[in-house]
Amino acid sequence: MLAKKTRISKQKDFDYIFKNGRVYRGRFMILRIAPNVNDISRFAIIVSKKISNRATVRNLAKRRIKSIISSLYDRMIGKVNIVISLKHFKKEIPFSEIHQDLEELMIHAKILKKNV
Repeated sequence: MLAKKTRISKQKDFDYIFKNGRVYRGRFMILRIAPNVNDISRFAIIVSKKISNRATVRNLAKRRIKSIISSLYDRMIGKVNIVISLKHFKKEIPFSEIHQDLEELMIHAKILKKNV
């Protein structure tokens, strides 16, 4: 689970990221990244009702993304604000594919060191 200080929650932060952030698109998600003046990287995960009307499915998607972020956090370069929006999600999609997609997006965005 992500600590409270690593979450983006204020509307002005979202507005800034959506207006000024860089966008990277993957198979399952869209990454929006903006510079951060704080001493830590912060995250937000958006799962629309278009993904599923069921809250349990949306929460499962969020838990999986949070788990991936916590495993990759130590390899991050720089301090940025990141908003992750899911394009589509199904319970049957293997966790490893979602992990690989997010990792590749973060490497492409140059905010994650390649795993040697």
